[in-house]
Amino acid sequence: MFTVVTGLAGSAWKDAVRRLNLPFLRIVVTGSPDAQDLYCEWQRVRDIEEAGALLVRPDGVVTWRDKEGTPAPQVAAEKLSAAIRAVLDLQDLSTISQEKQPEPSKPNGTPLFA
Repeated sequence: MFTVVTGLAGSAWKDAVRRLNLPFLRIVVTGSPDAQDLYCEWQRVRDIEEAGALLVRPDGVVTWRDKEGTPAPQVAAEKLSAAIRAVLDLQDLSTISQEKQPEPSKPNGTPLFA
């Protein structure tokens, strides 16, 4: 499962993930109730603006970043699509099956970022 990580100002990335509708792509919005940054550790090390985004591979490696972000969901979707195509070496994302994979279970009380 690839993960897009953004902050509360990154609503365009949330819309972009929804628009792309890829079965292996999820979003984590730091600062939201599901991904709180109680001690501001993520804010300290993230190396992107609050509206920026990271694309993280399933093995935890950051494979792409957009430092500033964009307020336009269409632009975010185009940037994210290009990044995913480059990482997966694909010309077109339409060849990917749209069948959703089950969400990985998240243990309660476990911080997303240590």
